[in-house]
Amino acid sequence: MHKSILLAVLFISMQVPISPVVEKANLSIATKDSSLKNVGEAMLVFEDKTASLKYADIKQLSDSKWRKPKRTVLNQGYTSSAYWVQVTLKNQFSEKTKQYLVSEFTLLENVDLYWEQNSTIYKKTASRNLPYRIREFDHEHFVFPLELAPEETRTIYIRITSRMDMVIALYLYDPGYFAEQSTRAATATSLFYGIILVMFIYNLFIYFSLRENVYLFYSLYAITFLLYQMAYFGHGTKYLWGDFPWFEMRSVIILMSLFIGVFLSGFFARFLQVKEHHLTIYRLIRYFSGFSVLLFILTLIVDPFIMVQMFPLYAILSIILFLSLAIYIRKKGNKNANYFIIAFSMLFVAGIFAALRSLGIVPYNNFTM
Repeated sequence: MHKSILLAVLFISMQVPISPVVEKANLSIATKDSSLKNVGEAMLVFEDKTASLKYADIKQLSDSKWRKPKRTVLNQGYTSSAYWVQVTLKNQFSEKTKQYLVSEFTLLENVDLYWEQNSTIYKKTASRNLPYRIREFDHEHFVFPLELAPEETRTIYIRITSRMDMVIALYLYDPGYFAEQSTRAATATSLFYGIILVMFIYNLFIYFSLRENVYLFYSLYAITFLLYQMAYFGHGTKYLWGDFPWFEMRSVIILMSLFIGVFLSGFFARFLQVKEHHLTIYRLIRYFSGFSVLLFILTLIVDPFIMVQMFPLYAILSIILFLSLAIYIRKKGNKNANYFIIAFSMLFVAGIFAALRSLGIVPYNNFTM
């Protein structure tokens, strides 16, 4: 009983449209408010449904082709289109200023930045298809340093393509403020990752001491959950597999199929003693695990753009399945299911909204990210 409560406590602690074109607006960089600017406040967007247009083609577009988004952060779900963003920056300082243009959604595949200066076209590229070490800026987000001359007005164009979610969340940072915010985020993230790593090591130690598989599956669930979080927020490519773009493009879906379909399933079956008391449910879980292994194999050989579109539905199905089974088992008298239900109820809400965001149904924000 004490071991069941301990596992439950550890488990719970870890769960935790476009409007018509409008008049162009400048994104001003002024003395009083230069720390952070939401580019969405002034951006215009064009959808290239063929994903074939070049910068020269975009420059020839009439103003009527550009649209002003209703939201400052644009979520288009899964799409094969390329999205172009146009924004005009205005430096109100009487001296040269440096700013960082930051794309804060880490799962975008490619972001290209274009601008013209003295009749010369400049281009910068950031891509998850390229080794991390060649990025211009060492950060989990795509970061483009920009320098504007005194009182300069510059129009920039940003081309975005993605085989994951198409979320356009662009911000302009003062370098000092960006460094400060990055340090705070790194501290909080390190603490979160550290807690999960301790759970992994602690449960692995208990497994080697007691040889009970429930601890092994929980420890494997914890470490794959940690790697999934690192993949999702860009830290995996930054610290672990940055020289392997092939894996980076598939990391989120590979790790999701492992931590949910294999290790969470195994933990669920052993923690609630499903095989001993609910043989039909045990077989259902085995079928689900087999399906997850099949998805895992397919992610290795099929275009990730095809596979990734299945995973929001896979996540929703997983959450509903495990939560429903846990409620049923609790009604049959297994009080340990209470702990699982409490933990999974929190994961249920977060997972459902994240999946709906991936499908483009709900907007991107701190809750659905």
